[in-house]
Amino acid sequence: MLEVRSVTVGYRSRTVLHEIELNLGPGFHVLLGPNGAGKTTLFRVLAGVLRPWRGEVRIEGRDLARDLSVRTKVAYVPQRDTLYPSLTVRDNLFFFAQMYGLSEDVARQRVSEVVEELQLGEFLMQAAGTLSGGQKRRVNLARALLATPNVLLLDEPTTGLDPILARSVRQLLQGLAREGQLILTATHNLYEAAELAEEVILIHRGRIIQRGSVEDLKGRMGLRRFGFRTTGDPRPVFAQLGLESRLEGGLWVIEVSEEEQVSRAVSALVTSGLSVLEVRELDNPLESLFDALTAGRL
Repeated sequence: MLEVRSVTVGYRSRTVLHEIELNLGPGFHVLLGPNGAGKTTLFRVLAGVLRPWRGEVRIEGRDLARDLSVRTKVAYVPQRDTLYPSLTVRDNLFFFAQMYGLSEDVARQRVSEVVEELQLGEFLMQAAGTLSGGQKRRVNLARALLATPNVLLLDEPTTGLDPILARSVRQLLQGLAREGQLILTATHNLYEAAELAEEVILIHRGRIIQRGSVEDLKGRMGLRRFGFRTTGDPRPVFAQLGLESRLEGGLWVIEVSEEEQVSRAVSALVTSGLSVLEVRELDNPLESLFDALTAGRL
């Protein structure tokens, strides 16, 4: 659905993206990288806002730079506010619906739908300039959803939202991905990313350095830490399996290279007569990836 072919681009004499290659289909993709890695620049290229120096972007086989009509299939929600501050939320939405070429009847229906989906009713007649940061984020997302885009680009979509609304937005986006939309989001909320991502794309210094599912990337990270809470002392069982263990905050912690080792440890503990009360991974896999990325280990 979305192809990025050897894209190189920057600002003035400074190159930001180097020979980017991507081929993305429907689903939920997370773009992960430290500040200055090129995430926002990549979004601007994919939205057609910034033209590549070299290479091309294609959506459903059509060149984004040459075929302007294909841009209606892409919606971009940047971190900055894109609303007209003196217009009400309702008027902003109807203005953008008109800009997207929606008929009056379709615009009325879509505005009603996004207002309900993103719970905008309480401040619908309020001037956009008076909204809180979180409220503006919701209205900007609603604006992007009006034309039911095939490709949705989101830069920190839940920043400023309270936990309940953030969960509601995540569920909405997951539903859109299941229905066949391509969603690419950048977020610094690594726990949110681990929960949502069907694929993670790691970008560093303007280059894509890794990509894959969370499980795939976990497997490339080496050792992972798991904590066990049991009814007795599990150390003899762990030792028989060749695993070192130590007590941390009430959990017996082991390090494994494969998740199957955890299953074998649980079976061995139960066979030995111990009850396993809790097993959980102690580190967010994306947090470990991010730390490795920023430390230059990837």
